[in-house]
Amino acid sequence: MPTSSAGVSNPENGRTVNTPDLNAAAEAVAVAREVCRKAAVHLAELSSEDGRISVAKLDRHQLLAYDLAHATAGIEGAAVMCEYGEHGGLQARLACLFAAEAIADLVARLVGREGEWGVSAMDLAPAGEFVNAHRHPAFAEDVAEEVASHGGGPAHLAEEFELVRDTFHRFAADKVRPVAEEVHRHNGDIPEEVIGGLAEIGGFGLSVPEEYGGFAAGGESDYLGMVIATEELSWGSLGVGGYGSYTGSRSTCYRITVMQYEDFPLEFSHSRSISGTNRTQVASTLMCSVISGGTA
Repeated sequence: MPTSSAGVSNPENGRTVNTPDLNAAAEAVAVAREVCRKAAVHLAELSSEDGRISVAKLDRHQLLAYDLAHATAGIEGAAVMCEYGEHGGLQARLACLFAAEAIADLVARLVGREGEWGVSAMDLAPAGEFVNAHRHPAFAEDVAEEVASHGGGPAHLAEEFELVRDTFHRFAADKVRPVAEEVHRHNGDIPEEVIGGLAEIGGFGLSVPEEYGGFAAGGESDYLGMVIATEELSWGSLGVGGYGSYTGSRSTCYRITVMQYEDFPLEFSHSRSISGTNRTQVASTLMCSVISGGTA
């Protein structure tokens, strides 16, 4: 596998593009992870009271919590993509492009707010060369052309997740796509057939713990199942499929999230976030690991 980011010529279009450099990607992601970790420690210090997270104090730093949640999720996703890229070929190119975009997003959220974050944007300087090479328009265009010609990279899913993917893909094709344009053009409600159908195939319980009547038994596989289902529903229609699932599951997820975070100690864990503008919801979106005492 190429480990150099030296320019090479693409014989199809004559452009000079950079080959994917997974070693550089992993190093750059490690740098970004450390920045996120330091920011999380800083936020925990700002938001703590008597050794526990104070929702009221955290609420005063909503923007930092929101941006840090999104940035950390992107960087953690980039770390996973680096593993995916080890399959080589298009997968390595997609991984490097994703990592570069995730780090660029972190930079955009950090610059101008370094005091609030408690870190310096210069801490990301070691990742600069990698981002410049793999976020270059020529590199992105070359990857896009390959995806357009051959489709996206293989998912490498286990058999049970392939079943989840197939189930929700067929539902999106049969139930979501046929009504998507009508709902979109006329600003209509999500049809009951879609909501009821999602309930029948278990769409609203994928991320809800078993003790609350859902299907989540604990572990990373729960998140993966929800991501796969959401991706396939959004393929059918982001508005109908995605929002239909959100509408049906929001109240349950919100109730559980508040229960988990209202009296949570000074220790965040990698946790799912739910969309919305409610302040407690924003407080619950922080996706990073912070352990009392300022270390992670």
